[in-house]
Amino acid sequence: VNLYGFSKNGIFQGMVIEHPKDVRPRAIANEVPSDMTIGEFYLYVESRLRAAVETHGERAIFCGDPQRQIPPDVFYYGGGGNVLKVSDLKSAVAAMKLITDQGEGTENDIWVVDEDELAHYFRFSQIYNERLYQKGDTVASGPTGDPFPV
Repeated sequence: VNLYGFSKNGIFQGMVIEHPKDVRPRAIANEVPSDMTIGEFYLYVESRLRAAVETHGERAIFCGDPQRQIPPDVFYYGGGGNVLKVSDLKSAVAAMKLITDQGEGTENDIWVVDEDELAHYFRFSQIYNERLYQKGDTVASGPTGDPFPV
């Protein structure tokens, strides 16, 4: 990741990182995170987590003190989203899916599930294309709303 100032290059880099997953098995199999989208990286982490649980058991992997996790009612920074406690494989996979959906959107939607906000990739896309998304826009349509001069 390059450290750009606010620029077309910086926005484009954000779009590349948050690009909706186009799962490339070779990228994940090569185990080179720098060549993966964020969605592919989380699939890689999930595969390694599943392998660790299969090898060592869930209790050995999820052995931390649950009291050290930040509960949703204690910390909220106003940025949207939910705080999930992770205590087992199922909750870890759910948390990674939430993170991925917030960054990339879901398979069929540019909006974050249960929230009225764009996934990160599409926020970058608005700035890059200098046009706002509106309800009904899709990945294929791109932003079709009002101009958004930057």
